[in-house]
Amino acid sequence: MRTLGPRGHEVSSVGRRQEAEREVKQPELCDIRSPPQLHLPTACSSESGAHPDRAKDALHQEEALRAHVSSLQLLQSVAAAHGRR
Repeated sequence: MRTLGPRGHEVSSVGRRQEAEREVKQPELCDIRSPPQLHLPTACSSESGAHPDRAKDALHQEEALRAHVSSLQLLQSVAAAHGRR
């Protein structure tokens, strides 16, 4: 059985494998040179000094940091797997 490529030409088994590898969706990796910008809560101008959203902001920052660390760990594992080939 002949297999035709996207332009209508015959594709070898090597060509089919390479094309299948290109079609595999790669996970979105972050750029380690530009870590996510974390916005520190600013000082509150209220008399009590308590910022109502401070805990919420801290939680969002922690979640963003955890996601960034997770992305870096994924990047490391992909790089390690690639290095073993």
